[in-house]
Amino acid sequence: MPSPIATSTSSPLSPDGTTSQAPSGAALVTVAGTWTWGATDPTHTTDNAILLNGSQVGIAEILMANKGGKMYARAYNGWWLWTGSGWSSTTSPAPPPPPPPPPSGPTAEWTLTQASVSGATVADASGNGNAATVVNGPLTFGAMGANFNGQQYVDSTLTVTSSALTVSVWFNATSLTAVAGSRGTGNPRLVANSRTNSDYGGFQLLFASGGASGFFDVGNGTAEGRASWSQQLVAGTWYHYVGVYNGATVIAYLNGVQVASTGFAGGAIAAGTGPDINIARDPSYAGDYFVGAIWDVRIYEQALSAAQVLALYQAVTPPPSGP
Repeated sequence: MPSPIATSTSSPLSPDGTTSQAPSGAALVTVAGTWTWGATDPTHTTDNAILLNGSQVGIAEILMANKGGKMYARAYNGWWLWTGSGWSSTTSPAPPPPPPPPPSGPTAEWTLTQASVSGATVADASGNGNAATVVNGPLTFGAMGANFNGQQYVDSTLTVTSSALTVSVWFNATSLTAVAGSRGTGNPRLVANSRTNSDYGGFQLLFASGGASGFFDVGNGTAEGRASWSQQLVAGTWYHYVGVYNGATVIAYLNGVQVASTGFAGGAIAAGTGPDINIARDPSYAGDYFVGAIWDVRIYEQALSAAQVLALYQAVTPPPSGP
């Protein structure tokens, strides 16, 4: 295959979207090999570079893109890719999509560590001033998170009416059955501001009594989108549970793995009928109390990607057992 020969300089922008400076000096060692500079073509005495195997490209046109070891050069007849054994012609590829950005900070984050709770006040680690309140406290604390005894909960007056939502929580159930108060046996609510499956408002993140199933749902005031899953939970075990609504789909994750998904182009979430957000209780029915430990509750008014949910899960190594 003929070698490309450059005839003029141009902007140092590679097909990968990276920028680099034109090489200079007598030699340059790169990920693609060793280059020596000079000219063999008498009509191009100043702007040719000679690779050790004899290939020529214009010095000012050499563009180094540290993209998996790839190196490109732009010559008068197009882009060329160094393959390790020679140059091959290539069309200019579109820049690859950027990696998913890390999520911007949550709207609210209640870590529920002992240091984050002062009296009945639960600090908001997000910095957005959304402090919450312990009801029927005080809480006790274990190796990770706060322990809820079936009568306690945390209340936040934060209102969520966004068109995208992520709710994230770590939990370790002492009992897989809720303390439901006047309603009898119920389904433990981890984070909720409504009984969405009946009032079509707000959201709720829960597992069913006995721990064999659960769901995350959101409501727009007239309809509900529910991501239901079936997987037996084990009491005394830490789980990372995340619900995501991106405006088109409702998704549930357990320990970084998607376990349920359903289409729901429902638009903005309606205000909860609770109306407050409760941790460890259903606020709309004042029951379905969770019994066990909860740590690091996060509310994002955006939809985290699967990769971002996995990163949240992988960032923590919970205690092996017990609250």
